[in-house]
Amino acid sequence: MASNALLLLGCGSSGGNGVLTPPTEAPVLSVTAVLGSYAANLSWSASNKTNSAGFGYRVDGKINSGSWTELLTTSSQTTNNLQGGATGETYYYRVTPYNDAGDGPVSNTASVILPGESEAPVLTGWGEGAGGVDLGEFYVVAVNLNWNDIPGATYEIYRVENPPPFGVGTYSLLATTSSESYRDSTVDWAAGFPYYAYKVRATGGSVTTAYSNELLFTALPPPPLTSTYLRPNGVDTYYRPNGIDQYIRP
Repeated sequence: MASNALLLLGCGSSGGNGVLTPPTEAPVLSVTAVLGSYAANLSWSASNKTNSAGFGYRVDGKINSGSWTELLTTSSQTTNNLQGGATGETYYYRVTPYNDAGDGPVSNTASVILPGESEAPVLTGWGEGAGGVDLGEFYVVAVNLNWNDIPGATYEIYRVENPPPFGVGTYSLLATTSSESYRDSTVDWAAGFPYYAYKVRATGGSVTTAYSNELLFTALPPPPLTSTYLRPNGVDTYYRPNGIDQYIRP
């Protein structure tokens, strides 16, 4: 009795003939975004068996806690300008290598909040007091600022100084940084009991966001030193303002 047998042949990763099997190496995926682009740029490391029959990569995505959706297939290791939409939503991506024998292992999941032109940083901060004492207890010698990360952006920090009577001052650029924090150690409590207000905005390419919220700090001076005296045994003993040196008045 004759019998028919089906033998599946294909190309292995070395290019020789053999039984075709799926890829076995998971790509390592990374994602970046450019401020104002509303788009994600993906790149990943190569899987194996890239020369096998039907080889390619499938890119899936989802928004926030939504369901995974196939976005595209490609033989490349990069794909750019995957368009998003609303600012502030988190976009997740993964890449799966495949060939005619099936899917290989899925890459790591990479995520990004696609930054739009209207996204402004959210500014927080605290005053660093002399001797480690916080704002309001002694006097401020530095202001520490922090804000959220906006992918693909650098940040401009603006400050206004205005001694009493409090009024509306003019902001000027204090510093530019790629970090999400800044320490201003140039506050000067001796300059007329000033207050300092700060705001930050993000820039990238030709795009500049709106300004962040404003933060206000008052650089209070230390309490004045005064002369004090004791009257032991009817003799006035005076302590000079440093609290140590003394003299006796007869």
